[in-house]
Amino acid sequence: PQSSASPSPCIAGEYQDVTGQAACKACPAGSYCTYSPTGTSVALPCLAGHYCPARSTESLPCLAGSHQPIGGQSECLNCTIGNYCPLNGTVTPVPCPAGFYCPVNTPSANAFPCAAGTFSTSTSLTKQSECTPCTPGQACAVA
Repeated sequence: PQSSASPSPCIAGEYQDVTGQAACKACPAGSYCTYSPTGTSVALPCLAGHYCPARSTESLPCLAGSHQPIGGQSECLNCTIGNYCPLNGTVTPVPCPAGFYCPVNTPSANAFPCAAGTFSTSTSLTKQSECTPCTPGQACAVA
C-alpha cells in the first residue's frame, strides 16, 4: 500500500500493472491472475477451450458438452447441434458420427444412437427423426 514501510503483494485473483498504486485491481473476466512469490501478479488471457470469470486464479476448462474456440473468454459455449464436445477443454466441436444424432450440448459420440429399427450413414444428424427407418426385409440393430 502507498505510504507503508513495504509494499503488499496482490492476492491471487488480483493484479496491479501500474507502479505506485494503493490497491490491487480485480482480475477482469476473460483473464486469470496468479500470485507469484516474488510479489508480481499479472492478468493472463484465458486459454481457448477454457473460461475465466472475473477474479479467476486459473484458466478453467470447459466441461464436456461445451466448448470455447477463442481465448480470453469469460464463459463456454454450448456444443453446437450436430456435433459433440467430448473432453473438458474442447476447442472445436466434433461432427456427430453416422448412426447417432447430436442435439445441443452433446458430451460424447455415442450419447444418442439412432433407435432400433432405424439407421443412418450420414454424419452430423441433429435429432432422432433424421435417422432412416430400415427397409422391409432388413434389420437395423441399435448402434
